[in-house]
Amino acid sequence: MAIKTEMVGQTFGPFKRDYDWKALSLFALGSGAAFDGKTGLQYVY
Repeated sequence: MAIKTEMVGQTFGPFKRDYDWKALSLFALGSGAAFDGKTGLQYVY
């Protein structure tokens, strides 16, 4: 499959997506929130 260079620089969206609490807390943990167990817990819970 070749790279389509005519798509470079184009914008897409906006896209709507529904998230549940599990996806949001996993994102927060994956981005480093509460890595020390003290700070950033409000983003996980």
